[in-house]
Amino acid sequence: MSWAELAYGLDRHFISSRGVVDYAIDSLSIDSPEAHYELAGLDGADPNDVKDLLARLSRSERSEGRMRCIWIYLTLLWVYRNQDSYSDVFQVAELLYADFDYPECMASIIRYMPPKQPGRGGKTELLENWRVLLEDCRTRLLPNPGR
Repeated sequence: MSWAELAYGLDRHFISSRGVVDYAIDSLSIDSPEAHYELAGLDGADPNDVKDLLARLSRSERSEGRMRCIWIYLTLLWVYRNQDSYSDVFQVAELLYADFDYPECMASIIRYMPPKQPGRGGKTELLENWRVLLEDCRTRLLPNPGR
């Protein structure tokens, strides 16, 4: 993940300050800039300190659409893999749909949206749509050396 993508997630509460610090620690290298070392040295207790350092690290990084896509993918992947932890996984999907401002890419996993094929629907189709959505997102996000 880029620093800008982490800042996007932190601003929207998809990741905690401590999670950002943990990422900074795990990704630290000898070539890391000074702000990266400063971020890795924080305890994550003060979100403003973390945000300030993320802002310094991400000045040249910007791609709002990609950042949104990454967080849609990560949150939907986590919920999909942990669906047994929820009494109503589709309600969680609907809440995320609203949190991400109703992206078209998520419509196929939302119960109240019309199904792709009339007369179909239900939990099985929604879960299959979810799986396909995750595959599509993953394909779009992975670097493609052939391009």
